[in-house]
Amino acid sequence: MSFSSKKKERVKPRFLPDALQRGAISWHVVLDDSGQAALVDCYLGISTDTLVLIEERTREIVFVMPCKAILGWSVQTNRYEVINLENSETAV
Repeated sequence: MSFSSKKKERVKPRFLPDALQRGAISWHVVLDDSGQAALVDCYLGISTDTLVLIEERTREIVFVMPCKAILGWSVQTNRYEVINLENSETAV
């Protein structure tokens, strides 16, 4: 009997560049705040897992949603609407 062992190959973890990235792609947008009947200058940021609207003047988060909650969007002339799981729409 032989007790020799085979050398096991190490399994290298798969490189996922998106999982290692920090930050977001961003645009300057104008948010139509129908609750206050006002137009708000914002930054729209989309990262690998989050969509966020940040008010330009105060730098406060106006709206945040996980990307997996986005069902779709509607594009009209100079207007985008994001539809999420709660069946609400956010107009940008």
